Amino acid sequence: MKTHRIIMLAAALAACPLHATLQEEADNLNIPAKLDMLAKQLEIPQIDGTNVRIIHSDYEEIIGLDGKVHGLPAKVRLNFELTRGSEKAVSREYVVQVDPVQPKGGRANAPQTIPQVLGWGCFHERPKTLDLAKVAKRGISIPPCMKGVQEDLIKEFNMPAAEAKNAAVKLELNTTPDPWLGSEGYNLTIHEEELNPGGVTITANSLAGLYWGTRTLLQMLRQGHKLTAGSITDIPRYPVRGFVFDVGRLPVPYEFLKQVVDTMAWYKLNDLQLHLNDNFIFLDEYTKAGRDPFKEAYAAFRMESNVKGKDGTPLTAGDVSYTKKQMRKLIDYAKARGVNIVPEFDAPAHALALTRVRPELMLKTQDPRSIEELDASKPETLDFIQGLWDEYLLPDKSGRAVFGGCTVHIGADEFKGNNEDYRRFTDAMLKHIKSRGYTPRLWGSLTMKKGSTPVTAEGVQMNIWSKDWNLPRPAINEGYDIINTMDSQLYIVPFANYYRMDKNLKGLYENFVPNQIGAQGRPLAERLPAGHPQLLGAAFAVWNDMIDLRSNGYTYEDLRGMIAETAAAFAQKAWGPEELPRSFEDHQKLRQTIGDATHGVSVKPTPKKH
Repeated sequence: MKTHRIIMLAAALAACPLHATLQEEADNLNIPAKLDMLAKQLEIPQIDGTNVRIIHSDYEEIIGLDGKVHGLPAKVRLNFELTRGSEKAVSREYVVQVDPVQPKGGRANAPQTIPQVLGWGCFHERPKTLDLAKVAKRGISIPPCMKGVQEDLIKEFNMPAAEAKNAAVKLELNTTPDPWLGSEGYNLTIHEEELNPGGVTITANSLAGLYWGTRTLLQMLRQGHKLTAGSITDIPRYPVRGFVFDVGRLPVPYEFLKQVVDTMAWYKLNDLQLHLNDNFIFLDEYTKAGRDPFKEAYAAFRMESNVKGKDGTPLTAGDVSYTKKQMRKLIDYAKARGVNIVPEFDAPAHALALTRVRPELMLKTQDPRSIEELDASKPETLDFIQGLWDEYLLPDKSGRAVFGGCTVHIGADEFKGNNEDYRRFTDAMLKHIKSRGYTPRLWGSLTMKKGSTPVTAEGVQMNIWSKDWNLPRPAINEGYDIINTMDSQLYIVPFANYYRMDKNLKGLYENFVPNQIGAQGRPLAERLPAGHPQLLGAAFAVWNDMIDLRSNGYTYEDLRGMIAETAAAFAQKAWGPEELPRSFEDHQKLRQTIGDATHGVSVKPTPKKH
């Protein structure tokens, strides 16, 4: 017995030495690896003379920063901060498995969805079912606030609209928000047929949450009308789950954008960044051939615009463009489906469409590629770009702005001109966007474009896309909210021999996590705390470099399957926990079963053959 006590004391001293530093104490806290399913509170360790608090939780709805617990089955990743006098230390990552308070049947017959639902409990030890086809005639109840999708939901479920009292499927917005559901979570309850009335109820704090619940139910119905009676509680891990779509280089019709929104919503992705202007980037291939890229290279600005050159040349692309009315409709269409549109005008680089209408604002260098860059040192350049944005940010005669309510993206990547000019231009643009009441976003470039001119960071979102152009930790330290869009992990250049993440979806599915910025083991790669409040999430990107002189004739239609298949793999990692619910091979099989978008699910029973 005495020996046993000595061993235990030695182990304790090894774990936390008598003269441990504050960092050593932070990394050796007594945090349980597993919480009892009835726990309501994670006990935060008490250390004399030291303040201990949770500063990061990747599922605050499950374990809050105050330590309160809500029993959903997930591994929650936590970091603690210890403060003693003027000294501070941030702990290593602690992983706490929280078990749910399970109904009698536990996790039997858990629904199979993409992304996988987080919490599920079966109501009975011997599972009972609801055949939704048998009660479909009772219809679907949709709250008036979902008018943007009412007709679509009626078609998708093939049910008539109905009053809430007896409807087979009820969508209900919580009158008192449930703090455990957050802004996008939902509850989905399946009542067995024996109940009067049996059916399905979806509740949420937001319209987006209700819509995500319908995607889950439709995915379940594509696998059969008979549903196991039970309850789903589902919340996302990250608030930004995005797709960056380069429509500046490739003509993409308006209707296809709506289909992209549908596909994103099917997998609960919620951020569609539209890269609305760009040009052929291999401009030296023209000069090497003795041709003039300023006159001949492909460039496009996709929005209807009042801007014209001195010779009357319109800024708006002549092949495919979007009217202001169409963009308003697309923003409304997407918002009703839980997807935020983020319009992007790229400047001062990638701007050949702009320099063509304002050649006097072009950056003058010996590099043939500078024809696509605006001279950021000129006040006239800033006036021009701010005026261009105001065409879409300010209300027009209708009383509504084209980009009203959107986060907007100012581009600001890969500028090769003077660093201080770039920093002054970027700072002024960010402040201008904020002054109009919008949240600005930009491509991270400040590691490459070092200088003394401060660039505003508060309330600004940054895509971290390249370790050379902007490292994640400096961006966070400066105050930016960041989105993991790393080129080495998340870029697709269709039909090129580089940036082919679509060729490694298995690797994406198995290895990617949004808080790992850069592939693990690579130089300058960094794993951030999973619950860091400035890490908004992640986005994958499709860049259409292979156009013009490098074109192989592909069109937007050739991207349909590529986008959908990537979105499905990416969604599991951006919505769900780090632990995978199934193998990649099983994921692919499930994706084939549930499909890629919302083309309808009939809940009418199949007629029997005689």
